[in-house]
Amino acid sequence: MKFGDKNYWNHGVGSNAINLLTKYAFEEMGIEEINLGVISENLAARRIYEKCGFQIEKINEKIAYDQIWMVKKYDGKNN
Repeated sequence: MKFGDKNYWNHGVGSNAINLLTKYAFEEMGIEEINLGVISENLAARRIYEKCGFQIEKINEKIAYDQIWMVKKYDGKNN
């Protein structure tokens, strides 16, 4: 997910979108787990994902960049 217009940064747009998508996936589609990968240097994305309830599952160390795998599991009360 990318928002190129900096006027929308730090206003909760990204986290709101992620919360709506995960809520739909869990409650309407019956998905029980969502996994994603993020480049370790992308601190803004990592903060948003963690704010939305994703947890680090593993880190793949690479020569060019490290990739962090995160997971969010449905617990019946996800936002």
